[in-house]
Amino acid sequence: MTQILQSGSGATGSARGMRHAVLSLAALTSSAAVLLGVATPVLAQSVLSHSVLSHSVLAHSAGGTGPAVAAKTGTVAARRAAARALAARRAKARLAPKNVAMSPNVLASCTAVVISASCVAGEIAAINNARAIGGIAPLAIDEAKFAQLSAPEQVFAITDLERSARGLPVAVALTAQLNAAAASGSAKSVDPTLVGWTLAGNKFVTSWASNWAGGLDALGSDYIWMYDDGVGYNLDCPSAGAAGCWGHRSNILLGVPSAASCAAHGASPELVMGAAVLANGYKGGTGIGELFVTNCGGMPADVVYTWAQAQKSLFS
Repeated sequence: MTQILQSGSGATGSARGMRHAVLSLAALTSSAAVLLGVATPVLAQSVLSHSVLSHSVLAHSAGGTGPAVAAKTGTVAARRAAARALAARRAKARLAPKNVAMSPNVLASCTAVVISASCVAGEIAAINNARAIGGIAPLAIDEAKFAQLSAPEQVFAITDLERSARGLPVAVALTAQLNAAAASGSAKSVDPTLVGWTLAGNKFVTSWASNWAGGLDALGSDYIWMYDDGVGYNLDCPSAGAAGCWGHRSNILLGVPSAASCAAHGASPELVMGAAVLANGYKGGTGIGELFVTNCGGMPADVVYTWAQAQKSLFS
């Protein structure tokens, strides 16, 4: 079925219960939210859905040509060439790949909130196998220290490891507000949602996106979202080419808006996250929710964990 969400000042609409929803308040036009058919998961009790909600148009400026001093033309051209090369690498990173069957396939035995050492090893090996197929450098982290992180910290860390490997800005922190929102969605087996458009400390939100998974652990959900998000597990991808195919991957690789989007607030944009992994979530199994939020004005006031802390844990 299709539900029309009428945009307007302060109207957020509701993405709850939908498999894919998009709403832009800046565009001031109506937007359709479509409930897609449900694909049969290959693995019992492992299902995925995702939601996207945009408060403003996400536009990356390539920069204008404008007048330039002749003596500096070479430098300007080199910078533009470098910018184009970086944009090309990032675009390639976002391309929807083909599903990569998990190898080694440890999903059936790795479904707990607390990930065992054998599951960490097996799932990282599978992620590295898929990365090699896609031409991405392997994860090189201290697996024992990764296992010692809390489940939300693991979701956060693996997300930033996926983003940084593709030249994207990392999420700088987890916040209490967004962790609570992620937990709320996970408890209901739906995509987490953000209420309102401000974060703690009155930080202005420009956009947000969220993912949910059931019956997986933090690394297993990352694998399915990033490398097996086509037809199969993904509820939003009932057939090849459906709008929801590879939507979870797109959310994880969400671009940070240009500085112009925060100009009115006198600050640069940055990405923050919320994450939750519940033991009694989907059908009595684990439930995982993650929420990505771009905001203006620096760190929110309720930061509980940072990428700097994660790096110290994983690489020291």
